[in-house]
Amino acid sequence: MGHGTAIAMIAAGVRNTGPGATIQGVAPKAFLGNYKIFGSPGVNDYTYQSALVAALTDAVNDGMDVVTLSLSEGDPATYAPLDTDPSCADSSGDSHCDVRVEAVENAVKLGMVVVTSAGKRRQHRSNYPTLNSIHTPGTAPPPSR
Repeated sequence: MGHGTAIAMIAAGVRNTGPGATIQGVAPKAFLGNYKIFGSPGVNDYTYQSALVAALTDAVNDGMDVVTLSLSEGDPATYAPLDTDPSCADSSGDSHCDVRVEAVENAVKLGMVVVTSAGKRRQHRSNYPTLNSIHTPGTAPPPSR
């Protein structure tokens, strides 16, 4: 019924004939996983970093090959994706400042393809991303080859 459902149809929807056309997903026999990270719409329609990290961890552990992070906008990136700072250190001593980018990078290192939006928030009615319009975790650098 929402964005995630539409993405699932594009990915794995079976052939469906309607009054205007027949549609089918690009991989109709794909196995889909569903990892809910947001609360209820209109009640608590936000998420926590820990929910995103847990969902990516579960997807890796479940053997998923591709993850789409259907985040409506994400949060403004307050750190560059690879920034480290002792003030950001967690209990394990990890000092990466953007936990969401780090979670995406860890999933990619384990062989997963992670797709996330970048530049969805347009400023000044432009059709192109502008300064500060790319939000985390869309700021994660592409994997090195």
